[in-house]
Amino acid sequence: MTTPAQPALWTPPATPPERFLTKRLTLRWYEPDDASMLFESVNASRADMLPWLPWCKDDYHKPADATFNIEWFRRWRDGGHDPEFKSIPGYVLGIFLTSTNQLVGGIGLARLFRASHTPEIGYWIDSRHTRKGYCAEATRGLISWAFTPQSQGGWGFRRIHIFASSANTASCAVPKSIGLHQFMRARQDRWTDGLGFTDTLGWDVLLNEWDVQGQKIGIKNDR
Repeated sequence: MTTPAQPALWTPPATPPERFLTKRLTLRWYEPDDASMLFESVNASRADMLPWLPWCKDDYHKPADATFNIEWFRRWRDGGHDPEFKSIPGYVLGIFLTSTNQLVGGIGLARLFRASHTPEIGYWIDSRHTRKGYCAEATRGLISWAFTPQSQGGWGFRRIHIFASSANTASCAVPKSIGLHQFMRARQDRWTDGLGFTDTLGWDVLLNEWDVQGQKIGIKNDR
């Protein structure tokens, strides 16, 4: 029996993938011109995103915050493997309606475990655009994009996971609705303002368990 060799650490694509199209949505990098939409979207959704997303408590209180953050997202994308960064911070994308280019939420790949080729997916939806299935659609699309080989315009990952507080019913509904496997429940390990300690639930999916082609609408690289 041949002992498998440990693969090399995951490395970013030489050219970061540009965008991914689902049936209704475009997942793409934020551009400077998106700053006003991003600012308005976070502000319209702040009450619903708290306490689940602590970053929106102190951020995005003025339009310049969105401009500043979009520039940092770009630096993470283009310089995530620069010596300035001891690890790759992650990749932050917007969820846009393909028909109108309206921003309806955000999604991204974070907490990259390079040895196991595994990112965590996080997401949020503008409160004015909830209950339309956008989050599940975007998450399915990002999973397919993340599993697509880098040579074909994807990210080349082999496992993906999602974590959420058990009290955050909206976030928990997304991995359940798309059929991911719940692999963990860490009891009372997450402090949630206003609620106290809550359980953390975790879901995952492996490359060989996901119908990449069946979920894929299209990958487009503009560079």
